[in-house]
Amino acid sequence: MKMTNLFIILIFGLFFIHCSSPEKSKIVDIYADGSPKEIEVYAGNPPKRYLSKIIYLSSFGDTSMTINVEDGDTLMPEINKEIETQSFENGNKMVVQHWKILGHSESLTEVHYFDDTGDILQVDDKVNGVLRKYAELHEDLKKWLKPENNPFKNYLHGKWDVTLKNSTRKYIAEFKGSAYSIAELDKVGTKKWEEFHSVNYLWNYELEFRMLNKGFPKSRIKSGTRENYILHIDTKYEFLMEGNSKKYSFSRQE
Repeated sequence: MKMTNLFIILIFGLFFIHCSSPEKSKIVDIYADGSPKEIEVYAGNPPKRYLSKIIYLSSFGDTSMTINVEDGDTLMPEINKEIETQSFENGNKMVVQHWKILGHSESLTEVHYFDDTGDILQVDDKVNGVLRKYAELHEDLKKWLKPENNPFKNYLHGKWDVTLKNSTRKYIAEFKGSAYSIAELDKVGTKKWEEFHSVNYLWNYELEFRMLNKGFPKSRIKSGTRENYILHIDTKYEFLMEGNSKKYSFSRQE
């Protein structure tokens, strides 16, 4: 009886994993240069999502084979070889073999990148040559209805490694609710100075900082000083903070 229950639980678990996946396409293999080699395409809506096609790409980015899982068909391009003699500018004649790949009208239009939780990070739009970043794909980041449910604040929460553009300086920062701290690190990772600020989360990815009477050295602390920054959110783990002629790059600590 126990083995029967275990088998039922295992089947249900596999069904949930396969049918509750949020992605419509998934890269399952890549070339050494990082370009996709094999893509799985899903159809339908959870919990009835199913594998529809498997697309194999050449290292040049064109389709080399498509397996239509629903129909059981395999589509492969027709390769037409032509051998001809050509003359070159140096006066030499050479036998040249041309390969023409025919029979496919498909092309790679988008590459979707997901993290381990299924959250979509970026979309690489191959047709328009545009990389759609995290903030564009998560419009709710700049919209909230209640102060206690602020996805913008939730995104920033935690510790970040920080660098300043055109500088070798390194910093560590932390967003913790309405408080923010930042410190510059020396070569061995010791804090050279540290500041604390209160934070207002404004619309359109704008932050307002007000320095608190806390930190060191005291000569650096100017309580009440205000600064405003605009955020450019690239992925779930990286963003830029720009203001006062400075641009900081933030990377989320693991």
